[in-house]
Amino acid sequence: MTDEQQKDLFSRGHPGGWISTAQAGTAELMHEQRQQRIAEAEVAIREVAPTAVAVIDAVRSFAALGREGVLTARLADGTQWRIDEQDERQLTAEEVAARARLHESFQ
Repeated sequence: MTDEQQKDLFSRGHPGGWISTAQAGTAELMHEQRQQRIAEAEVAIREVAPTAVAVIDAVRSFAALGREGVLTARLADGTQWRIDEQDERQLTAEEVAARARLHESFQ
């Protein structure tokens, strides 16, 4: 990471000013992982919905019992998709609402 890239990671609210090199490395790794999840979701969704709009975010749940976690993707049109080892499908309005309620309960 160049000095300029590190300066771009400036955190105004951080008491120490510039974030540390370790923090910058972690931020870069997290960005790369996010881009990988988005790319994975794009490929999976295109298999069942070739004309779907772009994936703008993707989150993977924790792995359990030796199985990879479920990938949930949010598309540019606001729809959400669930992607796991068995299938890819768009979430229903009820499922999206339930996820929103669950997310709010943790805040």
